Amino acid sequence: MLDRALQRINYLLFAVAAAWMFCLALLIVADVIGRDAFNTPIVGTPELVANSVVFIAFCQLAYAVQTGGVIRAGVIDALISERWRPIPIAIGNLAGAVLLGVVGVACWDPMVQSWTRGEYAGVEGVFTFPVTPIRFCIVAGSVLAAFNYLVLAARELNTVLRR
Repeated sequence: MLDRALQRINYLLFAVAAAWMFCLALLIVADVIGRDAFNTPIVGTPELVANSVVFIAFCQLAYAVQTGGVIRAGVIDALISERWRPIPIAIGNLAGAVLLGVVGVACWDPMVQSWTRGEYAGVEGVFTFPVTPIRFCIVAGSVLAAFNYLVLAARELNTVLRR
């Protein structure tokens, strides 16, 4: 049940990021056409695109972890027997969980501060947008990916214990 819920959340965030990427692509094309054909770029496009990269990356992070899309060195697999191979994989998953947990914790205060201060990005008077949703996405994406790593580590350790 936990697995299914986690998969759905991960996929939902992946789909949101994919939809946002599509919208960004349309915005960039419209901006280029506006720039070249009418000498009128769409205001705020560079700021939106730059900040969206972070949003997209952290929305897709948990899905990448869950589906094995994160880069992993396979050199250890060749050196260890099949029976014990899950142990270094579990250690790597635990390291990923710790690293992303630290990222989530480290980004918590900046997220709260951006919320309480009403922090915005962009050029005031021209185009601005709130930074808090992006900071929230960093925290939530990191914590969710860390949880996914913990689930994967538990699976690997369970494999060793069942043998």
